[in-house]
Amino acid sequence: MKNPFIKESNNGLWIAVAVTGVIAAGAITWLYIKRTTSARQLHDEHMSDYLKPKPGKQRKTTDLHHLHTIAAG
Repeated sequence: MKNPFIKESNNGLWIAVAVTGVIAAGAITWLYIKRTTSARQLHDEHMSDYLKPKPGKQRKTTDLHHLHTIAAG
């Protein structure tokens, strides 16, 4: 009959769980950093397209006097 008071060693199991957790946390952190940097680069490129001056297009500006003459027709 087996002695119920003998404790079995689970050190290998705990080490495996710790290593798996560290690897998973590192992978999640790496993916998060990769995703945020690529999103930031896309955002900067997208915004710079709108901020560049476009050839042949001028921004329309109006003031109140100009609007009054348009409304008076």
